[in-house]
Amino acid sequence: MRDGFVQVMADNSRRVVRAAAWRASLPAQGSARGKALRGGLSAWFASLLLCIPLARAQEMERGDVEIRGVALAEGESESYPGLRARIAWELRKRTSIAAAKEAPRLRFDDRRIFDGPLLYWNGRHAFASLSESERRGLRRFIALGGFLWIDAPSGAEGFDRSLRRELRRAFPSHPLQTLDRKHTIFHSFYLLEHAQGRDASPKTLEAIQVEGRAAIVYSRNDVGAALARDAAGQPLLPMVEGGERGRELAARLAVNLVMYALCLDYKDDQVHLPFILKRLRGASRKYGP
Repeated sequence: MRDGFVQVMADNSRRVVRAAAWRASLPAQGSARGKALRGGLSAWFASLLLCIPLARAQEMERGDVEIRGVALAEGESESYPGLRARIAWELRKRTSIAAAKEAPRLRFDDRRIFDGPLLYWNGRHAFASLSESERRGLRRFIALGGFLWIDAPSGAEGFDRSLRRELRRAFPSHPLQTLDRKHTIFHSFYLLEHAQGRDASPKTLEAIQVEGRAAIVYSRNDVGAALARDAAGQPLLPMVEGGERGRELAARLAVNLVMYALCLDYKDDQVHLPFILKRLRGASRKYGP
């Protein structure tokens, strides 16, 4: 029992380091924006630092973790309006994370992307090249520890080509690679044997690894379509494969991905501690104590 308690405390300590790093990267504490961000993120940090539920998240009127979307320069509309709110609902239902019911869509060159650790990009169609400012913003977001989840159907060939082109341009030395099914993402909350969305194939995830962590994850099995609901709360689309069990597995994968984004590899994160400390030191030098 003592060994288990020690491990819990060690896990909490690592979460403290990561939370402190994000706080250090926020605007100066004396600024109005800095105060607002620190106040707004307090419950988020609390939910990460504790291993016990603080409250049933679905009973909370307002959450703090935002499932923010990606907006392209040409202003493409979201494939499934309300999808990110549904992901937030699944988090509130299944975990102690307080997820905001609504969150904005942001371009990569919008400074607000640095206000939190997670961006969700649901793609369907080919898109024009990102601007240099957008690529620079994306690289900066990832360098500071941000996590980008990209989701698309397996048949979205136009989007796939455009995405791979832009990722090669933004991260030429970090190619997309297939994640091993033993990766922490597959057991960050639920124990999953493979990736599952509305499309059952491919059953894998691809990722860009940065300093030992999966910083950008690409799911080509249409997880979002499995979770999308209509105004009455009913599934918007039938499952291509897997039935309702597959829909449940897609929801579990979404939860795992968000948990990984918020906690890094909290079950294996000794690998990432040097990265976290490096970022913390860098942020401290930039913004002061």
